Amino acid sequence: METIAKAVERDLLVVAVTQCHRGSVQLSTYEVGQRLMQIGVVAGGDMTTEACVTKIAYLCGRGLKGKRLRDAMATNLRGELTLAEAEENVALNRDLRL
Repeated sequence: METIAKAVERDLLVVAVTQCHRGSVQLSTYEVGQRLMQIGVVAGGDMTTEACVTKIAYLCGRGLKGKRLRDAMATNLRGELTLAEAEENVALNRDLRL
């Protein structure tokens, strides 16, 4: 946890995704996930690992950094996140980080 917190403090993007074929990452469900959210980890929802990597490359290529990058990662851009998941992620990130 400390290493992840240090990475986020250095303004590095950390996204939690699942490798399960079904389901999603919901950091608000358990204590460890809540702590990850508090330190600034972005919940990848039901986004696949491949979609996450591609999205990071795209957004970084567009020059997004810091909060703008974290917010964009939690937002559905082209169907990579189920809309309900994306809306919940943005709301939770806003509540915990602002």
